[in-house]
This record gives sequence, C-alpha cells and structure tokens, in this order.
Amino acid sequence: MNIDDIAKSEEKNYKNHTIEETSHFSHYGFEIIYHDLYFEIDPAVRAISGSVKSIIKIDAFRDTVIHFDLANELIVDSVKRNDVFLNHRQIGTNVVFINLGKTLETDMLDTLTIYYHGIPPSNGFGSFTQTFHDSVPNIWTLSEPFGARDWWPCKQTLVDKIDSLDIHIKIPKGNQAASNGSLLNIDTISDAYIFNWKTTYPIATYLVAISVTNYTSIPMTIYFKNDSLTYLNYVYPEDYIDGLDGSLINIQVMKLFDSLFTPYPFLREKYGHAQFGWGGGMEHQTMSFVGNFNFELLAHELAHQWFGDQITCGTWQDIWLNEGFATYLTGIAYEHLIDGIYWTVYKRNQVNNICKETFGSTYVEDTSRTNVSRLFSGRLSYSKGAMILHMLRWKIGDEAFYRGMKNYLQNSRYTYGFAVSQDFISEMEIASSMNLQEFFDDWLYGQGYPSYTISWRQQLNNDLVQMKISQSTSHPSVDFFEMPVAIKFYNKNTDTTIVFDNTMNNEIFNFHLPFKADSAILDPDIWLVQKNSSISNITNELKLDELVIQVNPQNITNTIDISISSEISEEVEIYLVNAIGQKIIDEKLLIDFGKTQKSYLVSDIDKGYYFLYIKAGKEVHTFKLLKI
Repeated sequence: MNIDDIAKSEEKNYKNHTIEETSHFSHYGFEIIYHDLYFEIDPAVRAISGSVKSIIKIDAFRDTVIHFDLANELIVDSVKRNDVFLNHRQIGTNVVFINLGKTLETDMLDTLTIYYHGIPPSNGFGSFTQTFHDSVPNIWTLSEPFGARDWWPCKQTLVDKIDSLDIHIKIPKGNQAASNGSLLNIDTISDAYIFNWKTTYPIATYLVAISVTNYTSIPMTIYFKNDSLTYLNYVYPEDYIDGLDGSLINIQVMKLFDSLFTPYPFLREKYGHAQFGWGGGMEHQTMSFVGNFNFELLAHELAHQWFGDQITCGTWQDIWLNEGFATYLTGIAYEHLIDGIYWTVYKRNQVNNICKETFGSTYVEDTSRTNVSRLFSGRLSYSKGAMILHMLRWKIGDEAFYRGMKNYLQNSRYTYGFAVSQDFISEMEIASSMNLQEFFDDWLYGQGYPSYTISWRQQLNNDLVQMKISQSTSHPSVDFFEMPVAIKFYNKNTDTTIVFDNTMNNEIFNFHLPFKADSAILDPDIWLVQKNSSISNITNELKLDELVIQVNPQNITNTIDISISSEISEEVEIYLVNAIGQKIIDEKLLIDFGKTQKSYLVSDIDKGYYFLYIKAGKEVHTFKLLKI
C-alpha cells in the first residue's frame, strides 16, 4: 500500500459527506481542562453507554447555558454538577444544552458529568463502526474530522485541545481495549475488564479513540540514545506475524524521525498501533489505528505524531499541514532507510498523481461548500502538499529546511496546540532568511503546475553555452512559477548538473561547460512538479533570439565588458543585482544594428556572486558573475 492507495482509501470513506462542524462553533465560551471518559462497549453489539466528566474553564462572561456537541441519535440520561441534577435539552441540532443555573464569569472553573447511551449514527465517517475479522467483532472509532460527537459528548473544535484525560473502557472478558496515552491498569469485575488509559499531553478532540476486539498485544521498548519509549501494538491474532514484522521495521522509522526533527513528542506515554477494519490508517495520538502493517502506511501514521498530533492544523483549510507533511516524511523514510530506487519511485509517483489534473489548490479554499472527501484529496492534500515541502527544501537547502521544521515544532505558540499555514511559512522564512510568500502563493494557494520548454546550444569553437528557459502554466491562477531548475548536461564520457535560478519567463542563460555536451536532462533528481516539458539541443547555426551577447570576464575585478550583436535596432535593459536583490547597475541601452560594446566600472563593489540580467523584449539573458 503506497501513499496514493492510503489517500484514496481515506478519501473514499468520506465521499459525498458535506462538511458540518457545528452551528454553534463560536459559542462554546469555555476551555476543556480535563475529561474523565467512561464507556461500556461490547464489540458484538453496536451501541455505547457511559459518562463524560468534564472540568471546564469559562473564557468570557456569559449567560447560564453552555453546550456540548452530541449526535441527535444519542440520548442524554442526566447531567450533574456534583450530586445536583442540571436541566438539559436536546433539540435536534446535534447539541446538548446544559443550564448551569448561574451566571458564568471569566476564568471560573466548573465540573459536570453527562450520562448518556444509544446507538451512534452511521453517517459514513466511520466515527463508530463495527467490523469483523476472522468472524470476530471489532468496534472502533475514527472521529476525523467531525465524528467525535457521534459517540461521546464533546467540544468538537480546532481551537481548544483537552489538557488531559482519563479513558475507562468496560468490555467483556476475552477482549482488549486500545486507546490513547498510557495504560495505567486493567481492573477485573465479574465477567468484564475495565481498561484505564490516561494521557497528560494536550489532545485534539478528533484524536481521541477506542478500539475493542480480541487483540493479541505485542509490547516492546524503543531505545534512543538517552531515553526509551514504551511501544505497544494490538494486532488481530490471525495477523500476528505481519504485525510483529511491520512494527519492528517501524522502530527504525521512529529513530529516523526522532533524529531529523525533534524527539518523539509523547515520550512519557507510548507509541503503538491498533489494527482495525479500515483500508487506510488514522493517527490517533500515541496509538495509530491501521488496516495493515505496510511500511508506507506505518511511516505515514507515525509522522503524524509530530505533524497532526503534536501540532494540529488550526483549520481544516490547512489540512495539508497534517497530510502533506506525513506524506513527505514517508518519502524521507524511503530516502534514508530503503534502497534509493524507492525514493525515486516515490517522488515520481507524487508528481504523476499531482499532474493528473491541471487545477486545484492545496489550501482548501472554502470548507463551507465542499464535502469531506475534498479535505482528504490524495492529489492535493497528500501528494501536492508533500511536494510543496520537497520543492521548498530544494529552494532553501537542507540546512535551512530542517532548521525551520525543528523551529516550527519547538515554537511554544504551536507545539501541543494548533497552527495555520502562515505560521509555518513564517518559521521557514526565519530559518532561510528568504521571503517565501511568492513561493507559497504559487504552490499552496495557487493552482496547477508549470511546463518547461528549454532549448540550448554550445558554440563549436569554445565552451560557451546559451540556454533559453520558457514556461507555460496549467492554470491561470499562476502566471509563472519561480523555481531553481536543474539541468544535467552529458556526453558518453562525462556529465555535470547545473542549477539555474529561473525567475522570469523566456530567460536566457549564458554559461561555460568544461566539455562538449551532446544531451541534457531536465530535473534529473525530481525536485520539481512539472509535466509536458521538453529540452532540446539546437544547431549552432540557429539562434535562440535576435541578440548575441558576450560578457567578460566571468570572474570580475575592475570592469564588466559587454558586447551585444543584433540584427535589429532595439532597446535593452541592463541590471546587475547582488545576492540580496539590490540593483548595482540599472540602465537602458539602445542597441544598433551590428555590434554594441559597453564597459561598467565595478572595482568598488563587494566580493561575492552577482547576477547580470539583460532584458530585450520578452526575453532575459542571465549571467552569473563572481567579484574577486
């Protein structure tokens, strides 16, 4: 199972279900400090009963009524504060209204318990589902994005994480109950067990989960350089060997992510998997639910513990911060742990998937009029989200990329909380000392991809090469994608790869090759999202444009000498730009028929690299110069 299969599986499960968070989303008025959840589950019976005890803190002065999200199909039996019953009502809006009997003041703490029961709705989200494995029943939950209210009274939001919670699950003997956090104890009562799980890390409501069946548990320990982690896997008995093998391989992925990014974010609790009856997986905090133990699936769900669980997307429009990141980290696992051919195949698969269609923004533009499957678009949220990160890494370099990723994870404003796209962009700009807004405007908020048309020639009598890069885009939302473009030049004996900073359309680059090349390849290492591109070596007798330009020397000391031959009279613009984009030379020059020569004194400029741009009509010649 590869990423495309995972995404398709998850997208299929959400097909044709319209997004509906809650009609009262902005009116909660309180924070969740603590939940004590108690559930009674028999996997042979699709039903639930239990209670939710909550400690809440009032955000702002308001009237006496608060509400929790809860599906209409579930019945609230009673609500108590201590031993006092409170009035409540359910009026068919998937909400339970609770009258606390007093005015609520800012920062006031209150404790109340909701007792309820019922048969959760079957709405296609898989929020509370009964499946069978080897004829044995399994009840499991999956609440992303809006399914938590289908099986327990909650605050279903992306603005408030639960500070801590206990989960007690009463189940028939012969079963085990998987859930979040640490397993504190298993109590035996007559013919039942009560599993007590506890998490002390903040957790988003949709990441709370339970699964009950006749699991075989596989307890292990992962040892890091200076610490260790409980690693607990719940596997269907008939799949024990697959579960063991897959879990063992995933230990190496855990150590890789721990070293490349930050330490595993829930170290004092655990990580693990619980097998369930779904085609893909779900990154429930500290215990991912998985349909199988495929390498790519396990790596993807593990990556979510950092990107999705430790830092959760602050709106569903920013779902790529979860899914695109986890998809890219799966590729990184291939890059570092598996034979290199899989890393190449992975990148090619992402590009092919993205370019199946010519449109679509990775940022979900309007969640009010879309269905849930759009959130989980394999092409946009997963593949294009991943390749945005890959191209960002290409643009700013590995050092800045990984520094920015670490800073993002460690920033106290986001870690164990929520972030939106602009938060991530800001971190990467700080890490790279670059303005990245245009990059993200094109690739994240814009639509489509570029197609390159590249022609080049090498002069017969010397090593000078002239190359023209033109670009068309697949969607009008982006007129030009500014990207570094790598070209590999080669003959049967030697090769070299040169990276060109392609900042404008119809740009002409003049450079030297130390050998005679007969062929060239665009983007040999697959850094770019592009399709229908071409690269051709034209004959030396033909021209790429109407100008022949020579710039000497390439390593400048006192002067830059420019010679321009033209078959027509025209005006050109000449710019010399330093490494931070400041113009040193900015001049318009009239070129007559024949040859025009011009010298510029540059003895007083600083040492370093400069770019000389000569613009004629729609074409731009680019020369990279070094001041020594």
